[in-house]
Amino acid sequence: VRDLQDLRTDYPEAKISVIAHSFGTYGIVKALESDPNLKLHRVIFCGSVVPENFRRADHRAQLNVDEDILNDCGTDDVWPVLAGSITWGYGATGTFGFGTTGVDDRFNKFGHGDYFDKEYVREFWLPYISRGEILPTQWQVERGPTPYWMSLMGWLPLRWVLAAMIAGVMAFLFWLMVLKQPTTPPPALRLGPVVTIGHNTGFPSVLANLNFDNPTRAVANFSNFLSVKLTSPEGKEHVLAVEGMLVAGVQRPLLPSIPANPGDAASFDYSYFTYEPSFVTLQQDILAMAGSIPSNAMPDPQKELVPKPIAERAAKLARDTFMWSAGHWKLELSYVLDGKNFITVRHFDLSQTEVDDMKAIIDLYPSGIGFFPAWKFLRSGRAKPLLEKVLSE
Repeated sequence: VRDLQDLRTDYPEAKISVIAHSFGTYGIVKALESDPNLKLHRVIFCGSVVPENFRRADHRAQLNVDEDILNDCGTDDVWPVLAGSITWGYGATGTFGFGTTGVDDRFNKFGHGDYFDKEYVREFWLPYISRGEILPTQWQVERGPTPYWMSLMGWLPLRWVLAAMIAGVMAFLFWLMVLKQPTTPPPALRLGPVVTIGHNTGFPSVLANLNFDNPTRAVANFSNFLSVKLTSPEGKEHVLAVEGMLVAGVQRPLLPSIPANPGDAASFDYSYFTYEPSFVTLQQDILAMAGSIPSNAMPDPQKELVPKPIAERAAKLARDTFMWSAGHWKLELSYVLDGKNFITVRHFDLSQTEVDDMKAIIDLYPSGIGFFPAWKFLRSGRAKPLLEKVLSE
């Protein structure tokens, strides 16, 4: 449009004619539609892909009123047929013609690019451009019917077949890339595979590995995981509160909540215990007495470093409080995730031998083993105040 407008500006009195080929025919029609002031003298189409519904009468004010548009068609030209069949907005008028008034269809045994021959231009285009004379070609007189396969292609809307194929491929790719992909699991707080159980002067302790997993694309906020519940083989429940947090075995400030970023998987060890008044009172007495123990004292089950009254008191409290028993135990960890309550449940088994080994540490209290804060989880012989247990579903 701009080129034709510039041409008219440079040559205001000139008669401007156009020879358009293939997509150029479509471009000229669009130029006429977009600029009602655009005026052309004579127009030649060849290899046209203009839709069949084009009507010259719609542009009578823009085209020479005394001239038809000359539409040179190639009966061997398959490209306009493909354009009309496979795509939207185009037609096979460069092969079959328009068949409408105002457009003179002239046929040649041409392919898509056979028009640009010097002799053909001189013999058939020059008379039309210079005098408006449309001469018939020999092929127009002699040509037979259009090949059946080309007529069928012109009739069959292959664009719908192609669209259906593309839609099928896109649907398959969507299924393959989206629907077939495994569903991203939701965020979850999981217990590690092993839990450490034990006791301190009879009061139960649990050291659990907590895994904060967030495979999603949004931040997940974990909180309220500050207690665990143990259910004994006899069905008795014991609730332990969080005591501390370990990172790589080192005590760290307790994190009561964990914000997990998208794709994060953090892991921390949390220690759970129950500080009852009788335990607190005993520990205060132990600390007061521990100051009298030599700093270079070494753990020895044969030595008695603890005064007999306090050792016996601790042993009685431990035996009265000791709760571990042989059988199947349940461990429950409750937590809140983004305002919703969840529970993780695991199980482990204790044998009678393991129970006896944990309880055996009580007999060593006079030596300070299993009694002093620094020695409370030492092992000696069969006495094992701590046990590692593999968790099961």
